[in-house]
Amino acid sequence: MLKKYLSPPVFENPEQTSLAAQLWRIVMVIFISSMTHMFIWIMLVPEYNTRISLGLPFPPFLFCILILIRKGHLKFASVLLISGLWFLLFIATWFSGGVLAPGYSGFLIIILAAGVFLDKRWSILFAVLSSASGIFFVYIYTYQVFGAVNISNEPLIIWVTQVIYFFIGATILHFATQRIVNALTLAKNELDERKNIENQLREAELLYRTLIEDSSVVIYRDKAEENSPSIFISKQVENILGYTPEEFLSKPDFWIDTLHPHDVESVLKDVNETLATGKKNISEYRMKSKSGKWIWVRDEFVLVKDEKKGVSFIQGVYFDITKEKEIEAQREALIKELEVKNSELERFAYTVSHDLKAPLVTMSGFLGYLKEDAEKGNITRLQNDINRILDANLKMQRLLNELLELSRIGRLINETEDIPFRHIVSEALASVEGRIQSNKIEVIIQDDLPTISGDRVRLTEVMQNLVDNAAKFMGTQPSSQIKIGFDKKTSAFFVQDNGIGIEEKYHSRIFELFNKLNPKVEGTGIGLALIKRIIEVHGGKIWVESELGKGTIFYFTLPIKK
Repeated sequence: MLKKYLSPPVFENPEQTSLAAQLWRIVMVIFISSMTHMFIWIMLVPEYNTRISLGLPFPPFLFCILILIRKGHLKFASVLLISGLWFLLFIATWFSGGVLAPGYSGFLIIILAAGVFLDKRWSILFAVLSSASGIFFVYIYTYQVFGAVNISNEPLIIWVTQVIYFFIGATILHFATQRIVNALTLAKNELDERKNIENQLREAELLYRTLIEDSSVVIYRDKAEENSPSIFISKQVENILGYTPEEFLSKPDFWIDTLHPHDVESVLKDVNETLATGKKNISEYRMKSKSGKWIWVRDEFVLVKDEKKGVSFIQGVYFDITKEKEIEAQREALIKELEVKNSELERFAYTVSHDLKAPLVTMSGFLGYLKEDAEKGNITRLQNDINRILDANLKMQRLLNELLELSRIGRLINETEDIPFRHIVSEALASVEGRIQSNKIEVIIQDDLPTISGDRVRLTEVMQNLVDNAAKFMGTQPSSQIKIGFDKKTSAFFVQDNGIGIEEKYHSRIFELFNKLNPKVEGTGIGLALIKRIIEVHGGKIWVESELGKGTIFYFTLPIKK
């Protein structure tokens, strides 16, 4: 318990605790020193007991100082302690010889204590007071205003007094030094902490830069104004669009200039919506790169408010989704193609069932006739029935073969090779030479036909079918003619005849399955559909130009070797 009351108090503030400890110890030193000093005076100079009795209130005074220190009133305790000591020293010096008294040098300790425990102004104040008191003592000593002054010349008294001042002065200097050391330690700790914070800031900045610079997305910040002028953009913009950040920021609304004309309205609408509501927005649009290529980006942005500066920004990130868009477009194209294929398959199934049924009905009917004629022994009609059944069977077999051939196109393509187109034409003409000669058709082949890349067998089938069709629908004109050539303007090959022609309303239907415009003409109605499929597999297209009675021209494109 005693140790608790004799120990200096502890406060939450370390500086306050340190100052309280120093004041506490200096009070203890002064108390012990003053008690020792009074005891020596009583023993050595008993005739001064009356003067010594003036110091009896000093211990209670110091006790009051300790109470103030424990309650945390350190500034008041310091002022009261130093002022009280100065006053006590002033009285003691007055009655002990003034400036010649041993205690006069104690004013230096007071001035030193004021500088350590208070501040510079208090130190100057007590220096002025001490100097003024010295002048006062000189005056009353010189003119003996209050009578003769008793000066103690006892060496032991002088020595003890000075020793006490030495110890008090040393203690105060120690405290001053300790405060300087504490201040330096605190400054060092603050400096170390500041360096640590600076290191953390550098690491955070490095991490931030790494995240921004090594990220695959473009990070940007725009002003929260109309058209959102750009004020920052990361260097990834160069990887995506080819522009450096400096180029991109050279003009506030540069980003709008890069937008696709069809996307400007929707993008600005999204930005204005975010400015109005503050909510996050996601937008997909095209931007023109430095090379002129259109780049699809996905932009996610939000309104950010800086409460301290009282300003707002549009802040966001965008990244390249061009490949995803291309894949999406391919997927949609495949879906549409699949829908077309399904539609073709439905028509195909219906038509096949219809066209295959006709030969079967024919064979079934003539088998009945064959039975009747056999029972009656009618050999002439019996032979006719057999021929009809054979014709129906051959027609169905040819239909099935052509359907099978059509289904294989796109799956069974021979190795691509470079072939002079004239060779393709020659091989095709050799296959239909009989029909051409029997119909007395003149075939004209253009010179300097280009070389193509493709499947030789399939492309020969194309030319064979086109020439055969032209020969079948030649009509009865006296001079039949077929021209084969290449139109440099359209980069398309053509097969032209001067036959009966095709009405315009049938132009789009002739490439569909089983579309026979003239039922009396031989054929299955699959030939042109087969041609179209082969050309499309080679990356080309086919179309027709014709008028009724004015002949027909089939144009088609194929890969040409440059």
